[in-house]
Order: sequence, then C-alpha cells, then structure tokens
Amino acid sequence: MNSFYHVNVNVNIVQDKSSEDDDLDDDTVVDDRRVVVVGVCAMAKKSNSRPMQEILERLVLFKDIRTFVFEESIILHVII
Repeated sequence: MNSFYHVNVNVNIVQDKSSEDDDLDDDTVVDDRRVVVVGVCAMAKKSNSRPMQEILERLVLFKDIRTFVFEESIILHVII
C-alpha cells in the first residue's frame, strides 16, 4: 500500500503512512508512465474528516497517483 503525504509550512514533506513499496522519486514519471499529483488544500476539519480520509486511502491504491495534503497553516500563513 502506498501512502499520502502532509506538507507543512516549511514545505517539508512528511509521510503519513509507512509503505513497503514506495519507490517513487520526486519525479513525475515512473516506468515511462506519468504520475498524477493530487494536492488537497482544505481546512483541517475537512481534510481530516472521515470521508476525506476514505477518499485519500482509495487514491493511494493507484501507483500512478501521489497525494499531498497541505496543512491548515499553509492556507492561512503562506502567501502564494
């Protein structure tokens, strides 16, 4: 099972779940296939909700999808 990641204010990527077969680099190409990167930018109440966790857990089952959840502090304090 792959994993999804949380991104904090310092833009450090923190792995949320352990994975045995998470061999993906920072590239978006794996074995000549494109990797889709999904970024979830929502307040903590929504991104930590049971329905969102279920969606994220289903997305990580696909090897071609990488999921990042941005912490609430990024939404509130980082200028984009």
